[in-house]
Amino acid sequence: GGKGRILSNLIKALAVTAELTGTELSKAALTVMEADLSKYPADKVLEALVRCRHELTGRLSLAAIIDRIDDGRPKADEAWGIALLAMQDETETVIMNDEISEAMNAARGILESGDETGSRMAFRAAYERITRDKKGQPIRWWPSLGSDASKRESVTVRRVQ
Repeated sequence: GGKGRILSNLIKALAVTAELTGTELSKAALTVMEADLSKYPADKVLEALVRCRHELTGRLSLAAIIDRIDDGRPKADEAWGIALLAMQDETETVIMNDEISEAMNAARGILESGDETGSRMAFRAAYERITRDKKGQPIRWWPSLGSDASKRESVTVRRVQ
């Protein structure tokens, strides 16, 4: 069946990536990695393996693969831009997700004290932890409506497109 072929392709891609990164993996290790990666979309795992082949200078690890799986969440710096706009200008409407909102809680007090750099560092650390824990889970995007109603429509229309 199709699923069996995809899984064997994943094992082959894992084996080739391991070889190209100088990593020896037993059949048991390949099987466990395949099982751990099976909860993610196969095409995203294969894309992550390509990135591993291009980017890794050391050994292949499960963490390196998972870190490179693109599940549609913005990277920390892009998420920070959304969060900073939302925290600094209450007139602005932004489209955010639960992970950005949760990480903002770690950063808001520091930003309010005037330390933008410290706030960014706290946000990034929280966001990276939160998104690592939610990797592969559905993303819930929602508008955080600013006080300026005239700015709302262009933001929500732009995000939907």
